Amino acid sequence: MTLEECYTRMGADYADVLQRLGNEERIQRFLRMFIEEESFDRLCTALKEQNAEAAFRAAHSLKGICMNMGFTVLRASSDALTQELRTGSVTEKAKLLGTQVAQDYHLAVQTVREYLYGR
Repeated sequence: MTLEECYTRMGADYADVLQRLGNEERIQRFLRMFIEEESFDRLCTALKEQNAEAAFRAAHSLKGICMNMGFTVLRASSDALTQELRTGSVTEKAKLLGTQVAQDYHLAVQTVREYLYGR
């Protein structure tokens, strides 16, 4: 799989990230960092603990990472969750949005791992 195919598979904007980061080697370096980044884990923990403030911070961090990496689909779902968490509580809608973020995140991580490591 090429890097562009990786981005297409996960609903991401390859042209945007290539323009922003300049070359594929740099993108690959950031992809490696993405799969090790802990915002998603913090988000899951905060949602489980009903900690809206921590969940907001984690969702907001994840959204920012996705914006920088051109992860269009995951950015959209994490942005929707961030907006819902602005209410200051973990609502039923936030839980549903969290489920969507998890699906989008797992697709992104699985695709990136397959691209980087062939698994």
